[in-house]
Amino acid sequence: MRVLWIQQYFGSPGGWGSQRQYAFAKRWVSAGHEVEVVCTAAYDASLLGADGALEGIRLHLSRASYRPQMGFLR
Repeated sequence: MRVLWIQQYFGSPGGWGSQRQYAFAKRWVSAGHEVEVVCTAAYDASLLGADGALEGIRLHLSRASYRPQMGFLR
């Protein structure tokens, strides 16, 4: 199965924030599924491989800036 996950943030063991999304995605990859995640560029891109993947999880980073402190219109 192919999974497309659209997520605000995506944390990993080497990065910051919650690692819940990483744990779910990693579990799906180990079960043989293809996982692609669309998230903001706030993720630490230095952890990615040359193909934009992190341990079998393909990440597509948005250049949109976002912080939880921003209001609705921003």
